[in-house]
Amino acid sequence: MTAIDAGPAVLPWNLEPNVAARRRYPYLVVRLMSAVFQREDITLHQGRPSVHIGHRDTFVHHPQPFDADGAVSADCRALLIAGALEAVQRTRFRMCLVWAADNCTFVEFDDSVKHSDDPPSGGLGTGGVGGKALPGDIAFDRRAGQKAKSASDGPLRPLQGPDGCK
Repeated sequence: MTAIDAGPAVLPWNLEPNVAARRRYPYLVVRLMSAVFQREDITLHQGRPSVHIGHRDTFVHHPQPFDADGAVSADCRALLIAGALEAVQRTRFRMCLVWAADNCTFVEFDDSVKHSDDPPSGGLGTGGVGGKALPGDIAFDRRAGQKAKSASDGPLRPLQGPDGCK
C-alpha cells in the first residue's frame, strides 16, 4: 500500500504558537477547593481574537499577543480576563491568571477582577502553583487501567471486603 501525501492541513487558525508562546508565564490557576489548585498552561497564538479555557487545553489567539518587551500585551490580557470571567461562571471554580512571579489577576464568582502582586502559592496541586506536588507514588491511573483490563478479560465478579463480605 502506498501512502499519499495530501499536504498540510488547512485550518482556520494558526496551530504553530509564537516562539515565546510556551514559557513559564502566563498560566492559569484554578481553585478546585480550599488549598487544592490546578495549574493550566496558557498557549498564546497570533490570530483573530478568541480565547478558550479548558482542562489541559487553554489558549488565546490575538493579533498582537506580546508587547515589544515580550510581555503579554494589555489587549491580550483583557481578552484572557474576559475568558476567565466566562469560565468562572461556567465552571463555578475561582481562577487566577498569573502574569509574572509578582503580578496576577484574581477572577471571582461575582464578576469582580482583582489585580495583585501575590499569586496563589502553597496548598496541594500539581507543584507548578508553588505548592507541593501530589506524591509520586500515587498510581491511580495505572491501577485503574489494570483493573479495567482484567475486568474485560473475564466475567465481572462482585467486589468483596477484607472479611469476605460483599
